[in-house]
Amino acid sequence: MNLTYKKATMEDIDVLTETRIEVLRAANQLSDDIDLSEVQEQSYHYYQKALCDGTHIARSGASSV
Repeated sequence: MNLTYKKATMEDIDVLTETRIEVLRAANQLSDDIDLSEVQEQSYHYYQKALCDGTHIARSGASSV
């Protein structure tokens, strides 16, 4: 399997936000019943600002077989 990484852009904001919520649920053992909509909204706004002004660098990876 080969992994290809690229610097995340605004096009990746939904994936970054969804991944953050998944990680928070797993790390804190939170069920899907716990409402994280406020965290998701705030995370989206954070990434929106930070990706534009360069204060957050993220990598997005895709695998190919």
